Amino acid sequence: MSCIDLFDVAEQLSQVTLVVASDGLWDLWQYKDVLQYPLGQPPPASTAEVFTPLGTLVEETRKQGEELFGEQADNITAILVCYDVKPQ
Repeated sequence: MSCIDLFDVAEQLSQVTLVVASDGLWDLWQYKDVLQYPLGQPPPASTAEVFTPLGTLVEETRKQGEELFGEQADNITAILVCYDVKPQ
């Protein structure tokens, strides 16, 4: 688990992308591996721009879970939050 106080680093950031997910995702991925997906990079102009990379991540997780665990694979829930730290 990671904990970062955004107030402490706000001056260094222009945006924040937060991935909140169940263990169905985190049991198969390390944080650095999830960052290979363009989640919120560049900042999305529409909801559709968020669904494509998040959907790809969830689908890859589902496939990998089925390969490793068969019918015992865990469910996957993922929420992606993208927001600007500095108002425009």
